[in-house]
Amino acid sequence: MNWSVVNLPNTLSWARLIATPVAVLYILGDELQVAFFIFVIAGITDALDGFLARRLNLVSDFGRIIDPVADKALLTATYLALAYVGYLPWWLTGLVVGRDLLIIAAYGVSGLFGVKIRPAPVAMSKFNTTCQIALAAGVLFEGGFAFTLWGMIDVLIWLTAATTVLSWVQYLVLWITTRGTMERVP
Repeated sequence: MNWSVVNLPNTLSWARLIATPVAVLYILGDELQVAFFIFVIAGITDALDGFLARRLNLVSDFGRIIDPVADKALLTATYLALAYVGYLPWWLTGLVVGRDLLIIAAYGVSGLFGVKIRPAPVAMSKFNTTCQIALAAGVLFEGGFAFTLWGMIDVLIWLTAATTVLSWVQYLVLWITTRGTMERVP
């Protein structure tokens, strides 16, 4: 096991985690331009850390934990802040956050029964994450630069809602059957 905490990819994940409350403060202060740039830079670090980890052979067990934690922290906090200031509907934020909480709960329940499951992202989940990121970036851009995206935000809201529900259902089916991309770990 490689539990290296400090390497370039993990440092990028740490930076994304640290940037999360900063972005939230800018959203709450209605400084959406700055929040937009923080969000975009954080997104770039997400793509870069995985690439560098594989390319430089710096994949670590710690990195496998901090990367998704940093991703979820950024998206969850951004959605909660955008809903709080009225840029996103609460029902959508509840769906997005609720889905993640249900996945974590299923993982925890499995552990209580002695079944360790290693969840792996499924295609619908990856598409859902893309929709969530696009929506958050679009809302920050539209609000920060007073530029209308001609109804794209409404489309992204409904697309994000649909893919959130579909990905949760897919994870639920995989959790119940413990086949597919959710594999049992001895």
